[in-house]
Amino acid sequence: MKTTKYNALEELHNELNRGTPGDEVSLNIGGKEVLRVKFQTGGTATTERNGVFIEDLLIVAYSKLADYNRGLPCRENSLALTKIEEAIMWLANRKVERESRGVYGTEEK
Repeated sequence: MKTTKYNALEELHNELNRGTPGDEVSLNIGGKEVLRVKFQTGGTATTERNGVFIEDLLIVAYSKLADYNRGLPCRENSLALTKIEEAIMWLANRKVERESRGVYGTEEK
């Protein structure tokens, strides 16, 4: 059985070249679906919550990586956790800014 090494940077490059992800994204490995994500479509001011936000995915990734880092701590995991925290912080900042302008939950810029 041939094994292939996973290269996250290559996958990121490939994903960026595929264009904007749709409202639903799935990942198949070895012919089996291992991930299906349904993103929120429409602003929450006018549309009921119908999918996940980017923040939700970052929180899940953070939680899983933090669990790994508790068992096998390393500098790289700690730095990645810091960057995920930073991403969540900036998205929270964006929400506050949009709320202050009265456009949060809408598709207005």
